[in-house]
Amino acid sequence: LLGLHGTRLLMAPLAYLLFMVPLPNFLLFNLSQQLQLLSSQIGVAVVRAFDVSVHLEGNVIDLGVYKLQVVEACSGLNYLFPLMSFGFLLACLYRAPFWQRAVLFLSTAPITILMNSFRIGVIGVLVDRYGIAQAEGFLHYFEGWVIFVSCTAILLLEMWLLNWSRRNHEPFREVFGVDF
Repeated sequence: LLGLHGTRLLMAPLAYLLFMVPLPNFLLFNLSQQLQLLSSQIGVAVVRAFDVSVHLEGNVIDLGVYKLQVVEACSGLNYLFPLMSFGFLLACLYRAPFWQRAVLFLSTAPITILMNSFRIGVIGVLVDRYGIAQAEGFLHYFEGWVIFVSCTAILLLEMWLLNWSRRNHEPFREVFGVDF
């Protein structure tokens, strides 16, 4: 209806709608399991970096007195999809070469995995030092919120660094394709 030019203008908003479509259950389950294992392994490395004796068996982090299970909800998928959606939106609005926009979008997955693993590690350290209450209730959910906000801040910092690395250092507020 709008021709080739109109289709090109609508390509990004139409592609953004793909984030509404849920993944098939078998793919979601497999991805969740892989992320659980990876997050557990990196989380244990974080715990060990704080000089805490820890043993990992599958998705169970054994701290000696306490055992923490990295359940499906802690796999990082609750961060991954919203952050990928936000990263895609930022990449679409970012006035930069295509490769920088692609790097910005593709970096959402490693940022999510590393920050979720860091959260698991911090919870392990807190449980070791202050008891099992650190892994339950309000504090557990609040940590999740802080980690997601941190992921978003890291994404914006990455965008700032990509902008700074270009030859023409435009002010940060002018690199977005929107009028303020």
